[in-house]
Amino acid sequence: MQYYAKVASDWNKPDGQFVVHPRDADAFVATLPVDKLFGVGKVTAAKLKSLGAQSCADLRAWPLPKLVQHFGRFGQRLFELCRGIDNRPVINDHPRKSLSVETTYAHDLTDWASCLKELQPLIDDLYARQQRSADTGRPHKTFVKIRFDDFSHTTVECVCSNPNAAIWTQLLSEGWQPRSRPVRLLGVGFRYEEETHLTGLQLGLFDTPESEIDAHD
Repeated sequence: MQYYAKVASDWNKPDGQFVVHPRDADAFVATLPVDKLFGVGKVTAAKLKSLGAQSCADLRAWPLPKLVQHFGRFGQRLFELCRGIDNRPVINDHPRKSLSVETTYAHDLTDWASCLKELQPLIDDLYARQQRSADTGRPHKTFVKIRFDDFSHTTVECVCSNPNAAIWTQLLSEGWQPRSRPVRLLGVGFRYEEETHLTGLQLGLFDTPESEIDAHD
């Protein structure tokens, strides 16, 4: 089922490897925080929590009419999702859009030298993952992701399929220098060039932008 596949793949990012056995599926879903349900954005999650629903187990106690009262048509989907109900088949032939690695540090990287020291291990890990991945296409863009100690974040990217150390360093510098704050997380990655014959992607519920879901609120 697409529901379990999506939740499990997001549960253990960046590798996306997490197994949910059928016998454990119901208990696994019950423990999920409501903001882990795909299609639930920040506004919807905040509303659910303000109404006393912190987890899927909490949400299961709500009758369907109450969910519909507060969330309209999306209430029906919430009723199903908190019970792990999603009968759509898993579609696993979509091309990969990006590949990345990131690390959240136990102790913040306090200065530029500390950030620069951590850059090369991330790059090495990224290329190792690229070699192991059978479904990667041709890289089109290269990016660096930074999350600071105040939880602000930035992503800097450029069109480049195979960057050298100077380009990676430049991207990191462009992201770090304007704030010059301690860094909590660093990540590096590639975005893959879309095939020219793809004119658009059809979004399912779990891929719906948060702003569209939160329009119910």
